[in-house]
This record gives sequence, C-alpha cells and structure tokens, in this order.
Amino acid sequence: MKSKEKTKQHLVKQIDSLQKQIKKLGKLGPRLENKERELKELDRTLEDRVGSRTSAERIVQKQLHNEIELRKQSERAIQDAFEYANGIINTVREPLIVLDADLMVISASRSFYQIFKVKPEETEGKHIYDLGSRQWNIPKLRELLEDILPKTTSFDNFEVEHVFPDVGKRTMLLNARKIYQKVNRTKLILLAIEDITERKKLEEKLKTLASHT
Repeated sequence: MKSKEKTKQHLVKQIDSLQKQIKKLGKLGPRLENKERELKELDRTLEDRVGSRTSAERIVQKQLHNEIELRKQSERAIQDAFEYANGIINTVREPLIVLDADLMVISASRSFYQIFKVKPEETEGKHIYDLGSRQWNIPKLRELLEDILPKTTSFDNFEVEHVFPDVGKRTMLLNARKIYQKVNRTKLILLAIEDITERKKLEEKLKTLASHT
C-alpha cells in the first residue's frame, strides 16, 4: 500500500509540474505569436525592399540601354552622312577640302589629291597650313580662314596665286562655306578650290594680242 501511495504522490507532483509548465507556455504563447507576426512583417519588408531595388535597377538598366542605342543610332547617322558627303565630294571635278573648326583636314576630294599630288594619309588629320612642306601656309588663305570667314558664313571667288613645289605656279579661286552639323553639333568648313591657271594664261595672251592690234 505504501508503495502505491508513493507512486500516487509522485504522479501528482509530475502533474502539478506539467500544469505549471503549461501555464508558463500559455503565457509565452502571445509573445511567441507577436514574435511570429514581427518576423513575418520583417520578411515582407525585406521582400518589398529587394523588389523595389530590383525594379530601380531594371529602370536604370533600361535607361542605360536606351542611351546606348540612341548613341549607336547617332553614330550610324553621322557615319552615313559622312559617307554620303564623301560620295558627293568625290564626284565634283574641283578640288574640295573639309576642315573642322580648328582648320584640321577631315577629308579631301579625289581631285584634290590628283591635282596637288598629295596622299590621303599625308593630308587627313593634318592642319591645313602643315600640308606637304607647308605649301598651304599662304598669307591670303590665312586671311580668308582667320579674318574673313569667322565674320561671315561664306566667301566666293577669292583669288589666290601661289607656287607649289610639285605642281608649279597656280592661280586659284577659293570658295568657302561654314556648315553646322546638328547631329553631333560640330562646325565644318567646306573649302572649294577652282584652278584658273590656264584661264588666266589665256586671258593674258588675249590682252597681249589686243594690245598689239
């Protein structure tokens, strides 16, 4: 009987202990629920931040992509315009030179290279006054490009006489136009050179003949 009584008392103590633990857990329950809610809210906040950051990154990437595409289109348009202009320049019989705002040669026509006996690699990218053995460092040409043209958009039939090392004495009429490219916002100078050497010689002969009649 005594052993049964001891066993009963032991069970009662265990039940009391369990009840106390249950009460404690019951008190902790709301706290645990609050913690769970806080954790869920934190998860949602983190997900929202990651989502917004991802969206912002996508917007930035899209903007960069659009800018790159626009730049590529602009470069293609400039290249197409340049090739088109070169095609026109090379079909003109008179020598033509295209200069930038600093008087550096961007390109020249085929007839320019043929008449003045120079090569593209010796011309393009050079300052006009430095071409050849500085054969284009002509005082009258300087006057045109540095004094007259900056004050106006063009000049026509400006007569220049010069002796070129490999070509000889030449009389030329110079015509220039300032061109503004909207695509890349640059200023160019189109310089056309008309060789009137033979015409001048013929005029001199006619004058001489007329003076003897």
